[in-house]
Amino acid sequence: DVLYSAIKDALVRKTGLVKYWWDDREEVRTEHYTSLDEMALFMLEQDGSVEDVELEELPPNPAMPPDPQTGQPPKLYNITVKRRIKNGRIRIEALPPEEFILDRRARSLSDFTLCGHRSMKTVSELVAMGYDEEDVRQYVTSPELDTNVEYIERQPYARAVGSFDALNPATQRVLYVEAYAFVDFDGDGIAELRRVCTMGSAYKVVFHEPVDHIPFADFHVDPEPHTFFGLSTADKTMDIQRIKTHVLR
Repeated sequence: DVLYSAIKDALVRKTGLVKYWWDDREEVRTEHYTSLDEMALFMLEQDGSVEDVELEELPPNPAMPPDPQTGQPPKLYNITVKRRIKNGRIRIEALPPEEFILDRRARSLSDFTLCGHRSMKTVSELVAMGYDEEDVRQYVTSPELDTNVEYIERQPYARAVGSFDALNPATQRVLYVEAYAFVDFDGDGIAELRRVCTMGSAYKVVFHEPVDHIPFADFHVDPEPHTFFGLSTADKTMDIQRIKTHVLR
């Protein structure tokens, strides 16, 4: 699916873009267990990923064999737990063309001053990435990319469908940019590659660090010399389509 999307973007929209990275965001989920005994309950409580445990004690079941120490039927519980999981894994996704940014003088992904990925992320997603919730909420913005021309052309009904973000604060969205730029941060006169993350329409810097690579790959159908964007199959055939349409009319 990733390769299909990237190749089709290249065929129709000049360039297909893929992003790859190590994703270590946290996942929170609720789990339900029924008829667990006290030993199983103890093991759950000792699990480091379990944050909250809700108990519902069940009525004694005479059919159960009695506890050898007390002579009574064992206590059983229905349990609901909140589990926070942090499993790092490699993620690969095809980027929508309007979400990729690149300086206009760039000739390739090895010859650029700035490139990056801009997207509308939910408050929940940013908190899972490690940002503080209170800090994130001050950058909640209008969904700027929803009015992008390329986005609307690709899915015109998205503009007509209402949003329920206001009803659920965790899904309110923030303009988040993950940019890679060459900056002389240490003052030695040589620009080094840094990852700079910003939030909000004012592009407030919330995180930056030195890096040794950019997590993007590009696909081109017909590359043009000395420029990043080449020609797509659509570029090479649209004039034929116009001529045929004109003749038919």
